[in-house]
Amino acid sequence: MLIEVLGDSTDGVVLRVLHVDPTGTDVAVIDVDSPVANPVWHKASDLLQSLSTNEARVLEKDHMLPPLILEDEIPKKAKRFRDSAWESIKPLFEGQNRILMLFPHERGRLILQRVT
Repeated sequence: MLIEVLGDSTDGVVLRVLHVDPTGTDVAVIDVDSPVANPVWHKASDLLQSLSTNEARVLEKDHMLPPLILEDEIPKKAKRFRDSAWESIKPLFEGQNRILMLFPHERGRLILQRVT
């Protein structure tokens, strides 16, 4: 889900919802236009309030969506590179790690474990 935050200081900031905690209290988002796009946690109630007061809106179109490429259009060499890269980082996004990756100190630790 994409949410565009409207207002004087944050006009046009587009947030992508990455995770809603099981209690529905906290939401992890990224600024899709930020070059670093690190996850930031917000209270779900704050985002819902912004949506209900028209200080934010849900976007129907994802302006950061990459173009659709069919699997058979990808060169074999590129597929091998992609698949190899995915296998090396896949454990970072499985099980409990997929949540831990949303926290900077945990993300750094998990990445360091993968490269050493």
